[in-house]
Amino acid sequence: RLRELRDQLKRTTGPEDLQKLAEDPALSAGVDLLSELFSDSEEGVKFKAMEVYIRRVYRAHNIISIHAEDRDGLTILNWRFRQRDLPADQTPVRHGYMVVLKGTQDFKDKMPRMLEIFREEVADQPAANAPVNVFHIAFGEPPLLEEESAEEQAYVKDMQDFIKTQKAQLDDLQVRIVNLLVPQAPRLPRYFSFMHDLSYEESRLRRDMRPTFPPLLELERLEQNFDLQRLPAVDPNCQVYLGSSKAKMKKGPSPQTVYVRSVSHDRNIFGSEEAMRFMVDSLDQVQRAMLDPRVQSTASGRIYLHVIPMFEDTTPQQMQQTFERIIMELRRRYSDRLLKLRVDQIEIKAHIRDSEGNKVIRLAANSEGGSMWLQTDAVLETPNPITGEPVKFRPLSGPQEVTFATPYPAMDKVALKRSAARRTGSTYVYDFLGLIEVALIQRWSEYLKDLSSLKESPAAAGTKAPDIDAIPENFFSAVELVTTDSGELVEKRDWKVGANTIGMLAWRCTLKTPEYPEGREIVLVANDVTFQGGSFGVTEDLFFQKASQYARERGLPRIYVACNSGARIGLWEALKTKFRVAWVDPGSPSLGFKYLYLTKHDYDSVPPGTVNVHPELGEDGETRYVIDDIIGEGQSIGVENLRGSGLIAGETSRAYDETFTLSYVTGRSVGIGAYLVRLGQRTIQMINGPLLLTGYQALNKLLGREVYASQDQLGGPQIMYQNGVSHNVVENDQQGVREILKWLSYVPKTAKDLPPPLTSVDPPSRNVEYVPPSTPYDPRHMLEGTTLPNGTFLSGFFDRGSFTEYLGGWGKGV
Repeated sequence: RLRELRDQLKRTTGPEDLQKLAEDPALSAGVDLLSELFSDSEEGVKFKAMEVYIRRVYRAHNIISIHAEDRDGLTILNWRFRQRDLPADQTPVRHGYMVVLKGTQDFKDKMPRMLEIFREEVADQPAANAPVNVFHIAFGEPPLLEEESAEEQAYVKDMQDFIKTQKAQLDDLQVRIVNLLVPQAPRLPRYFSFMHDLSYEESRLRRDMRPTFPPLLELERLEQNFDLQRLPAVDPNCQVYLGSSKAKMKKGPSPQTVYVRSVSHDRNIFGSEEAMRFMVDSLDQVQRAMLDPRVQSTASGRIYLHVIPMFEDTTPQQMQQTFERIIMELRRRYSDRLLKLRVDQIEIKAHIRDSEGNKVIRLAANSEGGSMWLQTDAVLETPNPITGEPVKFRPLSGPQEVTFATPYPAMDKVALKRSAARRTGSTYVYDFLGLIEVALIQRWSEYLKDLSSLKESPAAAGTKAPDIDAIPENFFSAVELVTTDSGELVEKRDWKVGANTIGMLAWRCTLKTPEYPEGREIVLVANDVTFQGGSFGVTEDLFFQKASQYARERGLPRIYVACNSGARIGLWEALKTKFRVAWVDPGSPSLGFKYLYLTKHDYDSVPPGTVNVHPELGEDGETRYVIDDIIGEGQSIGVENLRGSGLIAGETSRAYDETFTLSYVTGRSVGIGAYLVRLGQRTIQMINGPLLLTGYQALNKLLGREVYASQDQLGGPQIMYQNGVSHNVVENDQQGVREILKWLSYVPKTAKDLPPPLTSVDPPSRNVEYVPPSTPYDPRHMLEGTTLPNGTFLSGFFDRGSFTEYLGGWGKGV
């Protein structure tokens, strides 16, 4: 490869050829090889190698001039450059200076002369507000430096100590960074950067990265709120980091995030297949990082791509539309994987040149900061005139409000809730709306594909197919249902993720499905497991009842997403610090107690009517107020919760009689939560979602021995699917939502309507091809058909693909 690269350089004839070679995406794997040609015996080759290297590394800038020469025994490359995304009068002209030397001692001996020559180059440069120039040193006879070795540490300290002795002169020359390129053939070269901001100490964050790489990846924005550990990466244009929030947590470890950050020199990256290839590669990087023992099982993933080439044949709005199509396709194809890897953010930064000048656009699919799952957005950014990192953001659409760029935020409230939901094995409740949207895209894609096949099939001649060739616009929307202070249920269109103040939510969702392309409505009711474990208090019970009644009165399908810890038996916090215990034997509490009581002072301090007591004389002669009943203040601290459980159980029974009810068990569902699922009759259960009346620890305590080892032994799918409680079992929440939509495809729009008609992809005139053999056979084949070993499909009674078996685990021996 080195010989091939050398031949390429020899064939170049001018700056245009060198620039073209520097922009070639195929050079990505070979750009580091150029350093081995800096000391080539042919002057033309080494100068060209240096120039292509600089043009490549500084491709995100405008290079104004570049010149290479041998001078006073030094091989030197000088260039002038500036930030390309701002007008010339808003960004300073910067100077770059690169010298090729033999080794460490050569560097120290020739440093005075190098600085003299550099001073001549920048003599006319005006003073800037901050250092702007760059100083590159490449070695031809470097030492071998193993990562994290004693030799590496000694080398870095030696270089750092020497460079710091030159601080005054480097400051005078406005040097921002001194970068050492240390080839390690046949392995990749090592890079060490000594920064002005660190008083020319080495930056560990920038180690083994080309000097322009960290700003392109915006690592300094990332570093301010996160402790970063670099993880192995396969692609040389990619860096993978494990970020732990610097914010101190009240309990538990700091949340973690896996960051996959890449640059691309491919201007075709926005093509459909190229974009999918990059996304899949990035997901592979996230998955590989998740296997690292340092990464927590609940760590989220974030992907960032900086596309370097300038796009001249598009507008910001067109690029936003392209990005939205990419994310839609990504969610359609890989939603299961995105969920499994907990990817919460995808960012792409690109550069556009139009009639108004150069622009930087940031495209994001975000689940953070109050957004639904991977909701897309786009902003134009104003770059820093030196680093190119963002200073301000301006939205493409909506109010033209300019916001200042800040460091990547530590985990916000929504992110912490999302992480908490994942720890239970479920998905954050608001993200289910995004999963429904994805499932609709998948269902439409399959239907349109089948419809296209039907139109082309000779056997379907005369069959009238619907005139639909694309997914309808606005195919999904949701209005939140909330209660007012007076308890009335109302619709709220302007709602935000994570703003709920109770542990139960509901939405009226409008879905445009293949069965109802004009739209159908459902009511989605769900526990928020991040709010007091998703438990049912009085407020949650009343809300559930009203939301279910809303669906029942309108005849709309009522979908319940269950993930909870049962009824909430709260405590009156004000009493916890006041009550005393009358022990049978104060010296041996294990013998039990006689009663709980309050002293006269404490009894007088509690509001009247909050406790029922009777006086009793204590052993020391004091009057004790023995507690008979605790009424407390407010609701949700006692039997009120049990009364509410009866209310919603009765409501669910009525809903089953009057409309379509379906429950999806996404996480554990306990007590009244399990009752509601069973009373709703139709159940889809996720493999991590046990249905149980009480926990296994309580049963073990009651039995006096360790009989059960997990909740799954009581109510896991292997129990509930086999005994006929659960109709279907799914692997993850995306599959669960797909099954919900599939079941809805058999269900009328309302309880008063007829089942939905749908044009079949199976011609009505076709024969039933499956003939039962005389030997034992699977009766399902008569219904849905079967595929023979040679790939031939034999049709059954029903339209192909229309049969779904429920309760497949129940009564197998009958």
